[in-house]
Amino acid sequence: MTKAYSYEATVSGPYTFPVDMLQYDECFPSSEADAGEIEDTTLGASRVNRVHVTRVSLRRRGEPFTARRWESFGWKVEGVREDSFSS
Repeated sequence: MTKAYSYEATVSGPYTFPVDMLQYDECFPSSEADAGEIEDTTLGASRVNRVHVTRVSLRRRGEPFTARRWESFGWKVEGVREDSFSS
């Protein structure tokens, strides 16, 4: 069995969601509702945004999200929850 780690973060910001951060941090929206929130920011339909993103890794990571890079886009990583599972 392989052990994997899942990290979920809440990110928030008043600007358009920095979509390229999904690729940069190798993460994805945690739910369909979060994907909808991301889309709303790109359409200008939302002012203050809070989105959950998830990253899955085969290695344990001390800092799974690059908080300083998120901040450069006006977004803040508010909290990270770690889980592990075997596959």
